[in-house]
Amino acid sequence: MIDPKDSKRLSDDFEDEHRPHTRARIANAVAACFIMLLFLVHACLGTLKLYWPDMPSNLEFIVWFGVAVIVVHVIMSIATTYEMWTDTVRPPSDRKKRHQILKWVTGVLLACAIVVHQLCVARLLPPSVVDMLALPTLIMTAVLLCWHLFVGAKSLTRDLNLRGALRTPLRVAVIVITIVVCIAVFMLIVG
Repeated sequence: MIDPKDSKRLSDDFEDEHRPHTRARIANAVAACFIMLLFLVHACLGTLKLYWPDMPSNLEFIVWFGVAVIVVHVIMSIATTYEMWTDTVRPPSDRKKRHQILKWVTGVLLACAIVVHQLCVARLLPPSVVDMLALPTLIMTAVLLCWHLFVGAKSLTRDLNLRGALRTPLRVAVIVITIVVCIAVFMLIVG
């Protein structure tokens, strides 16, 4: 007898197994991988910079490269969402549509947090607002990125033809990195 959890997992994989790996999906997955790596580098260097403000930082190009990759990710996400929602051969289930909507909601919230973070870093807001928002926005951005990656891990591993068993280690790694960044920033807030 098949365990109901295994049955759900098998049906999830079967539903998406027949969805073709289009160029847009593959490009989107590759862009998402670059964003994850850039986030890791940016989070590590940014956290070090918070603790050692005099640390040389001539790596701003990493941020702007990341912004360019995010733009590619958004464009490819629009294309893949359109492909999925207009697929008449393999129309998406209601569950798949809800999952896609959740990816978009977490992505939009993340984009808003990134904009506020950039406004604080560039000091384009009044100094009192920057002082109040700068560090909490870092925590919110890290948490929202973690949530977005957690939701998108299934699509990412599938689109890169990686084993489903890698989803959990990927999710755990993202959660651990997020916790470390949040603790480091929180210590600055209370310290």
